[in-house]
Amino acid sequence: MGAVVLAAALASGMFLVTHAWLVAALFGLIGGIFVLGAFSDLRTGTIPNALMATAVLCALVLQVDVNGWPGGAIRIVCIAMAWIVFASLRHGRSGVGGGDLKMIGVTWLTLGVFPVLASLVALMGWALILVVILSALQLRHVRHFRAGPALAIAAIISWIITLAIFF
Repeated sequence: MGAVVLAAALASGMFLVTHAWLVAALFGLIGGIFVLGAFSDLRTGTIPNALMATAVLCALVLQVDVNGWPGGAIRIVCIAMAWIVFASLRHGRSGVGGGDLKMIGVTWLTLGVFPVLASLVALMGWALILVVILSALQLRHVRHFRAGPALAIAAIISWIITLAIFF
């Protein structure tokens, strides 16, 4: 129920900034999926592939809706190539699992929706927020670390900050 409320709140807030129903609905849906994935990660230690597949489809539609077919396709290919390199280097190391890597990929696709400068700033902001969250968890000596909640929180905050600054 909390994921639905958050998704609706996020979609409403995005609509106030973007004035585009589809963009707002897709951001809200992806945010809700991230929250569901975070709860699943906390309970079971996994992020379901079905959730991340739905989020990827939403992110692809978002890219094409915002940037058009040619621009969206170019951004999708560039982000996918960077993610493949990153995922191949990180998979299996430091407790980073496949669901976490898929959530990172969806985050990158959504951050790539913004204009190039805004996307780079958003990506740096996302990384900084993630480092702050992970550092706080490390200071608390968390034994069974689940990255899903940290990834979801960092993504949602970075979307909100980017929209507030650039739009």
